[in-house]
Amino acid sequence: VLSALVEACKVAYILAKRIGRIELAAFVAQRGRDAARVAERPDLVALMEMSRTSALLAVGAHRRGRIVCAEALRDISTHGPTRTDTTAAESAGMLHLTSALIAARDGNAGDVDTHLAEARSLAAHTGERNHMRYHFGPTNVAAWELGLAVESGTGLAVAQRLTTAPIDLSVFNSTGRAAYVHFDLARAWAQAEGPHDDAVLRALDTADRLAPVRTRNDPIARDLADSLRRRAKRRMWELDSLCNRFGVA
Repeated sequence: VLSALVEACKVAYILAKRIGRIELAAFVAQRGRDAARVAERPDLVALMEMSRTSALLAVGAHRRGRIVCAEALRDISTHGPTRTDTTAAESAGMLHLTSALIAARDGNAGDVDTHLAEARSLAAHTGERNHMRYHFGPTNVAAWELGLAVESGTGLAVAQRLTTAPIDLSVFNSTGRAAYVHFDLARAWAQAEGPHDDAVLRALDTADRLAPVRTRNDPIARDLADSLRRRAKRRMWELDSLCNRFGVA
């Protein structure tokens, strides 16, 4: 019953985040964490703390988010993987990726590389997994590498590399997760500030078609659409359509 409650909180967290209710997302993630502790499931505790960290960062509680993430990673790291159970390793991997994101936003490239390397190592051990639908594995680590590069200001180089060796999004079997990757691709191409605006438009349009509620509620996505509109040298129906969907005048 407690594990089911954790899963319900995970679903509520995702829905709240997608409609822009970040404060509610943080609350339900905490309730999920509490249930996981009572159930004595360290893997679920770690995953809900990872979600709570994401919500805390989104509302500007950066210091608290860092503390929550660091403590959760420390606790789950004491639970090593077994031959038959990779859930603790998957949870630790997701927390390493979240820690790398925090480091990227802090401009700490060394910590980004360290946490990313730890996540890659864990993914090599677990293979492609999907505990609690977090999709941990080599493919997700590659997707996070793109997002981390965007946060570090080096997204363009990774986006260019992915044109010849794209991420196999079919592994996720999730339109929502695929939308995140296309959104990060749009952000990466946008770092060129003009020369690759056609790629920005394609990636942002794809993200919107895959997950319209989540994408249209993201202020960064709307800002990207507005930047495309302002830089456009001629009218394009594809851009007009995108701007109309995003409510960009």
